[in-house]
Amino acid sequence: MSDWYKQNIPYILRELATDLERGLSKEEAKIRIDQYGENLIDQPNRLLWIRNFFAQFRNLTVFALLMITVILLVFRNSGQFRKSLQLDSSGDAVTIAIVIGGILMFQILWRFIEETKLALRIETIRNRCEVSVSVIRDGNETRIPPTAVVPGDILILIEGDYISADARLVDADNLVVDESYLFGQAALSEKISSDLQNQTLRLEDWTNVVFGGTYVIRGQGYAIAVATGNQLVINDSNHKIPREIEMESEAETEVEGYYKQFRTFGVVLAVVLLGILMFQQPMEWAMYLIVAATLIIASIPEGICLTTRRIMGDNIYDISEKNVLVREPWRLERLSSMDSICVNEVGISSNQNFTLSSVFVDGQFVDRTMWEGWVQNSLQRVASSINAQNQIAQPVYYDLQHIPTFPWLLLMASLCVEIDQNYQSGSGAPHLDSSLSNLVEQIGLSRYKSSFANHQRIPMGAEVQFQSFLFTQEDQSFLQVAFGNTESILRASTHMEIHGNQDVFTKDDKGIIREVIESLEANSTIVVSVARKNFVDQPLQDELQNGLTYIGLIIFNSIEDTELKKSVKSCLDSGFKVVAMTDWDLEKSTEFGIDLGLIQDRQSAISKEELSGLDDKDFESVVDLLLVYSRPAADQKLNIVRTLKRRGHSIGFWGVSADDLQAMRVSGVSFAAVDQADQITQHNAGCLILKGGFSTFLDLVLYARSAYESLRGSVRWILSCSIAQMITLLIGFGIYLYDSSLETPLLLDVRHIVWIQLVIGTMSSIGLGKEIKIGNLQYNRPQQVPPFLPPEQSWDILMRGVIIALMTNVAFVVSFKTTLSLQLSQTVACTTLVLTLLASSTQCHRGQWESLKNRLSNPRWLTVTAFCTILQLSVIYLPFMQDVFKTESLTELKQWLGIGFLSTIMAVLPLNLSHRPKTSPAY
Repeated sequence: MSDWYKQNIPYILRELATDLERGLSKEEAKIRIDQYGENLIDQPNRLLWIRNFFAQFRNLTVFALLMITVILLVFRNSGQFRKSLQLDSSGDAVTIAIVIGGILMFQILWRFIEETKLALRIETIRNRCEVSVSVIRDGNETRIPPTAVVPGDILILIEGDYISADARLVDADNLVVDESYLFGQAALSEKISSDLQNQTLRLEDWTNVVFGGTYVIRGQGYAIAVATGNQLVINDSNHKIPREIEMESEAETEVEGYYKQFRTFGVVLAVVLLGILMFQQPMEWAMYLIVAATLIIASIPEGICLTTRRIMGDNIYDISEKNVLVREPWRLERLSSMDSICVNEVGISSNQNFTLSSVFVDGQFVDRTMWEGWVQNSLQRVASSINAQNQIAQPVYYDLQHIPTFPWLLLMASLCVEIDQNYQSGSGAPHLDSSLSNLVEQIGLSRYKSSFANHQRIPMGAEVQFQSFLFTQEDQSFLQVAFGNTESILRASTHMEIHGNQDVFTKDDKGIIREVIESLEANSTIVVSVARKNFVDQPLQDELQNGLTYIGLIIFNSIEDTELKKSVKSCLDSGFKVVAMTDWDLEKSTEFGIDLGLIQDRQSAISKEELSGLDDKDFESVVDLLLVYSRPAADQKLNIVRTLKRRGHSIGFWGVSADDLQAMRVSGVSFAAVDQADQITQHNAGCLILKGGFSTFLDLVLYARSAYESLRGSVRWILSCSIAQMITLLIGFGIYLYDSSLETPLLLDVRHIVWIQLVIGTMSSIGLGKEIKIGNLQYNRPQQVPPFLPPEQSWDILMRGVIIALMTNVAFVVSFKTTLSLQLSQTVACTTLVLTLLASSTQCHRGQWESLKNRLSNPRWLTVTAFCTILQLSVIYLPFMQDVFKTESLTELKQWLGIGFLSTIMAVLPLNLSHRPKTSPAY
């Protein structure tokens, strides 16, 4: 990066060919995006995919299969070797080697594709989490993706905003930036816009430059983007952004531990088995190596780690289609265990709609009945003058220069509401319904909106609690419109508009308005004021702070949200703890809590001052009883979360502003809504609510609990499959030692095990974790994590595997004793093992529901089961498959009756020890 901090503003404007007031044109921006490329932080590493592909070969199962393939090719001409493996010719050995090699490559490619798809899905979610930034283009403020910023763009910086590019400050008003994302430590930097005298400064001392990838903590300003993409300081090799720690869930950690244990156990068993066989007949060592490798392959639950990550990744991707973005898969686990939430009044009532009720204009209070009468009289006057054939009253049109105060108030408020909602500025404003815009349309003012198309949002400073927009009018004059907090606008206003005249705004006039507000203020009411100021020339920032002309205020009343109350009630009935932290006084906060059913009386609410008077011991003794907090400070929010965690709660925190960051980081899961929170809060939130508010949050918790329980079932089933295969081979080896008439040391040979790994280990995994999420919060209890698999579930896994192995061996022994055909008996055993494993999945997944509903909740699994069954039938009855895998057709009905009977037993046998009876839910 060039030393832009050394240069003055006129030089930079000339160098980058840009303009402070108009910014770049859209056409010029397109040219520069082609010239400089996308503004990406941390360019993707294309070599990573190649590295991931070759990483699939660093695997004991792959090594074992490669060893088997090599041995088959090397010893294909050995008669004794072929006899041991029931091979008729050397060509058979080559065919089997090719088939095993093909299956090996298929599994490698399959895992690589799954890994890649998972990474792309997570990247898609992260991209959707990206915020938009404000720039000036063609003289208008425009919201664009950070990747679209180019050198020469004029950036508008507001408290809480993301800084998308390295930029030289043009104007800075009390601007403080968090640069810890760049320098790797707590680094708040106060910024200025003046030239720096010292010409040899460190990056940390470039106080007139802001860096891409950082955030505005306080204040506001304007800046010229001077570097993007690869030229960003944060992308420099010497100033790499500190990576967030790649956290793993408890599920991933435990599953990897199980994988390593099974792998170690399989190797030990294979070495012992190889030693026994070599001691008996050392001359057949090549075949015994294949036998040992087969036992290793059967013992290792290959793909279980990938399946675990894939199920969690698929679930958060599916969640993203439901208006919630969960940034990383491991957060699903935290969501599933969460039993409490700290949320502010905006978060819990964000679905609440407000409709136009009354106004204060021209020095008088006008209720709904009165202003509706005004509108109706105007429409009737128009209707009386139109043709008798047309009885539809037309809108009342006004001259833009002579609009009465009441319509002018409505027009300005409507413009500001629409603009504010389009910017999604994170103000946390509740949803105002269409009543205001409909009224503007009704009285014929909507046609004037085009006259205010060119506008800029004006940064007003932390102490100014209203939105301010600057419109360029048709005569090139400027109109400032202020909209928002009444008290703040009253302080900034010096005149009041009454019947088209601008009168001095006296202290008594302001007192009357304050009395009106006090009489109306309630949880179910929103009061906003509108003021304006005209300018002949482009105003300076200082001119926008005061001297406003007060137009009036509008009162919006809430529309009762029965769905919200129903959601809160179901949440509380399930034992889920909801802690409200409001920005209202104690009386209003208490009323809010009682209205929603969070509390019954004042005893469960506490103010900031009362909270300050409690020491840690006293607070910990009453924290479970306190459910409503009035205006808690940032450190108090942090202490509340920490105390609740010490009390054993798994708690989430709903953040809105930078004051909430500490509490968000300490909580188990953090949330932010895109239409409420500023950008730095959104960046730190683990879950972003795109739409829907509190009800969407409850749906998310229910989904996470159900998904995590399904994940547990899938892992238990995969581990049971490996145990069943391993014990099947060990029992078969015992039979071989006992009965010398058997020609193979293992009940199933390498071909059958490779086939089972393909059908059960690879193909069936497609359907795992795809259950439709059903139930309710009261029935789907919080998941207890850690451990991922409690001890009783370990016994559940072991028992299921042992019983399936015994069934397989019984089927083999019965068939062998009655037919004396090893090949037919192995076919029966292989088929029994495959079908009983598929059937046993029923009892692993969500045992709290009956089997029929359980299976119908996962249509994909039904399809996969049918497909795997067809594959198994193909290996039994197709001649080519019979030759490759040494199977025989099952022609007798009793064979299928036996296999079907054993599979049915596994589908209904009550082996699910992880299931504990619960009270019947009401769906």
